[in-house]
Order: sequence, then structure tokens, then C-alpha cells
Amino acid sequence: MEPYTRIHFVDYKNHSDVQVYEVGRQECPSRHSYGPIVRGKFILHYVVDGQGKLCLGGKETSIHGGQAFVIYPQELAYYEADEHNPWRYIWVIFDGAKAEEVLRSINVTEEQPMIFPKDGGTELQGCMEKLLYQQEQEYLTIANFYVLLQTIKNSIGEKTRGRSDVSQYYAEKIKRYIECRYMENVKISDLAEHCGLNRSYMTKCFTEITGISPKEYLVRYRIDRAKELLQLKDMPVSNVAYAVGYSDPLAFSRMFKEKEGMPPLEYRKHNSNRKLD
Repeated sequence: MEPYTRIHFVDYKNHSDVQVYEVGRQECPSRHSYGPIVRGKFILHYVVDGQGKLCLGGKETSIHGGQAFVIYPQELAYYEADEHNPWRYIWVIFDGAKAEEVLRSINVTEEQPMIFPKDGGTELQGCMEKLLYQQEQEYLTIANFYVLLQTIKNSIGEKTRGRSDVSQYYAEKIKRYIECRYMENVKISDLAEHCGLNRSYMTKCFTEITGISPKEYLVRYRIDRAKELLQLKDMPVSNVAYAVGYSDPLAFSRMFKEKEGMPPLEYRKHNSNRKLD
């Protein structure tokens, strides 16, 4: 790695979930500092070698080569290179509608922003260097960023979850399954198998977080999708039923009326002028 500063303003913001704005590298002189500063986007630093200190939320942490940290938006931060062994680091600035959710999924949070890879950071450094040197290719940069996230998750392992974290984890997993496969013949046993849990415990976890059972969530999700499709005047109600996972249009109509207080055709009559998003 060349011993000088290198910055690329890539500004790849056409990807709503996660957007990459800048990637760069810095070799810091003795006691070189940055901040105090509050940023508007996320920034991840990987320390290649040397050491320094990071101050977040009034807490100071010593960081050395092979480690990384994430600074969250609107968080007051200050970091400084060591006097005798100043650090070199690579950084990437990113944001997006699901940036925080993605970080949480790899066990990085605002409360726990430090990344201490079990392998000493070798793979993580490789990922950061690919971001740095392949930044001219937009889709490759986004792909490399996701590889970086997976590498972080693999390198730090799973955190120990408390009871509420466990329930939240399984509830989200069930919701994603339903939202991807609601149009199929989804059974409660399928959800339990997907999570690797027995039905009783799976239902308990989901209800604890959402306040409703997985079965009720599935029904509500199907009805919400049906309401969108009913705004398409040319789609027969039977086709709407099939599209949201009901093999029997009459059973669909009964369930729709139970949940919405009117049959599908009447709902269409009252909402036919609305446009789908």
C-alpha cells in the first residue's frame, strides 16, 4: 500500500438500500487528529497498521492494526494517531435506507461500533483494498461493499443474544419468509422448519415481538397485498386470490370480508380510482 493519502469521491447513490460515497486511505503523522466532528453519514475505518485512539460518546478506545470501527451519523467523534506508532487506515463513507439495519445484522451497532476480527484482519484488509482500487466500477464497488459486510460478520462471529434479541431475530426471519413466499401454500410448520424451531416456541417468539401470531401476520399480509391488486380494475377477484396464496377464491372472499368489513368487489368499487405505488 502506497504511503500517502488517496481519496476517491465515488458518490454511488443509485442503490437505495446501501450507498457508497467515498473511499480513501490515510497515512497519519504523529498525533494527527480528526475532530471533534459530527458526520451526516456512516464511516468505517480499517486500521492497516500502527495505532491510535478513538473517542465516541465520551468513551476512549485504543485501536491498533487489524481492527476497525464505525462512526454513526450525528455522533460526536474524535480520533488521533499514536505519537510513536501512528496508524494508517482505509475508510469508506456510506449511507442508505437500510444501512443501519445492515450493520445491525452483522452485529455492529452504535453502542458496539468496534470490530475486532478473530483472524487479525487479514481478510478485512483485502476487502477494503478492493474497495479502494476497484472504485471506478460502480456495481463492483457495491458488490465489494457487501462482501466486506459479510467478511465482518464472519470475522467477529455471532454475538450472544438475550431473550428479547432472540425473539426479535426469529420474528424478523419469519416476516421475511412470509413476505417472500406469501403467494405460496405457506404452512405454520414451514415457518417453524425455516427457523429450526418447534411450532410452539416459534409462535411464542413471534407473538412476543409483534403482538400477533405468525398465522395472523400471514393473513394480514395477504389481505394487504390483495387490496393493492384490487385497485387493478381488469384483474378478476379469482386471480387476486391466487396471486396472494388462496387456492379457493370463495375462502379468500370470506377472509377479505372478515378483515375489511366488505367483500373484495365492494372494496374495489370504493378504491378503484387509487393508483398503485
